[in-house]
Amino acid sequence: MMRIWPMASLVLLLLLGCGVEDDAVVVTVGSGQIRADEFGHLFRKAAAADSSLLGDVAGRVRFAEKLGEDLLYEQAFYEREGEFDAVRADRIDDFAERRAVEYLRKVEYGDAQKVTDAELAQAYERQGTRRHLRRMVLESESKAIEVRRAVTEGALFDRVAMQISLDERSRELGGEIGWVTFVDLPALERDAVWATPVGEISEPIAGGAVIALYQVLEEDVNHSRGTLEEERPKLELGISQQKVIRAVASYKKILFEKAHFKMDPAQVAWMTVHLHEKTTSAVRGADVIDDPTTEERDGYLLTRGHIPWTGPPVLPADTSRVLATYDPDGEVQPVLVFDQLLTNPIPTWPTFEKSADVEKLIRELVLERLEQAEVYRRGYDKVPEVVFDVRERERDIARRQLVRNQLRTPSIPSDEEIRAEYDRRIDEFTTPEARRFVAVNTTTREAAARAEDMLRAGRPLAEIVGTFGPEENVQSTGDAGTPPITKGDSPALDDVIFALGMGEVSGPVPVGQTFTVAKVVDIIPGEIEPFEDVRTELQIKLVDRAIEPLEKDMIEEARKKYPVDIDVAVLRKLDLTS
Repeated sequence: MMRIWPMASLVLLLLLGCGVEDDAVVVTVGSGQIRADEFGHLFRKAAAADSSLLGDVAGRVRFAEKLGEDLLYEQAFYEREGEFDAVRADRIDDFAERRAVEYLRKVEYGDAQKVTDAELAQAYERQGTRRHLRRMVLESESKAIEVRRAVTEGALFDRVAMQISLDERSRELGGEIGWVTFVDLPALERDAVWATPVGEISEPIAGGAVIALYQVLEEDVNHSRGTLEEERPKLELGISQQKVIRAVASYKKILFEKAHFKMDPAQVAWMTVHLHEKTTSAVRGADVIDDPTTEERDGYLLTRGHIPWTGPPVLPADTSRVLATYDPDGEVQPVLVFDQLLTNPIPTWPTFEKSADVEKLIRELVLERLEQAEVYRRGYDKVPEVVFDVRERERDIARRQLVRNQLRTPSIPSDEEIRAEYDRRIDEFTTPEARRFVAVNTTTREAAARAEDMLRAGRPLAEIVGTFGPEENVQSTGDAGTPPITKGDSPALDDVIFALGMGEVSGPVPVGQTFTVAKVVDIIPGEIEPFEDVRTELQIKLVDRAIEPLEKDMIEEARKKYPVDIDVAVLRKLDLTS
């Protein structure tokens, strides 16, 4: 979807409603304006990262000047470009959806991290004891229930843990994790563990993707507990994490239940087997960062997934398989194999060894769509702070497109120009020759000459040093020698060391009040970084250098056509504290 700037400004005015006439204009540049509400929102965001903006009107003016420059670029963009490229328009749409979803989440569980005095007091009380525990990690709640029943009926917790626990750190110890305090445990597990009586086995505890069982062996006083203020940061962090995780889980559960989300186990099982076979050669984990499909675009690192197959990923007959259904607006929507799971690469492919891998992908896909539907149903895409952030992003992308299309692309140098720059700066891409040497340092020229003879004879340095008495104060580098050095690293020896051939020995060289003899033991040739390896770097630097004055001229031209008008009187009156 292409965007025309006057329409974007009109939409913003409409979104702000009838009260817009009372919303004073702070910055005006041509047809572009920043009004008080938008200025306040953007200023508070900026001030949270740069406190120097706060304190007096000067900080407000400084920020208004920055917004004025943004509007200058906007006017130049409208004049020279007029509309966004298709890719950038899509990027703005994506940002708008993500920002509206962020607002939805803030409404639903944005306050979940707040900690009450009662919650803090209870956690502090529990921090007053420590417990001796064993822990067992299992793959499912049903398995945990089965194991808990077996242990309560007489099976030994430690022996069962050694056989089946998924926790590699404690498995060999029979689940033993020793004495721990309340804050030592994961946030989602600590309350349930402390609610378990001494000598008992906890109920299965969901700690994320796995289920844990704890055996409480002993309890004692935690003599290391500090005051409430000393313990507060750790306690509040744990409580906050626990509340947010649970609030998010509840939020997602409600969304899925409201949309009557269902997965087809048979189709999910088929998809698991299919993707396991198809993705055996997929790039996974940290390797994604090094994959050639990773690129930087407009300052953002995009790690695109690698599609590990050629040709159609499934047979035509399989493209209409329905993996799941949901009905966010009362109309059943299918999740199809081909249309929605295999047309786009996944940044980091799971191994697809179990159905849970496919189920997770499906849930993520459906959650994204449910949240988007909820955003539009509630009108959160039209909330002022969302609109302001989208406009800010539009201005940023407009600036990037303007500079790229009007300045960077026309300024790309030819191969001959890049090669000439490479030749001019060849020293920057040259690694000089380096050498390693062994050396003996003595207080007299006579002693150094004796050491020279022994070095030429190939005697080890330890043996050479041993032939001298303590009064001669002989020192050496040892047979390992020096690290690689280049000219300039050892000024007193440079002329001598770099004149020797491999294995050659110098005569005594005066170094201050002492004398040194040296033998070259390694010569590391210098290297020149190939042109192709630095070509892109040189091109970027040449373009940056070329467009800097052009960009200044472009903005000065825009400033003459569209003077920046900042209403300082309005700035002084704005309440920017909330």
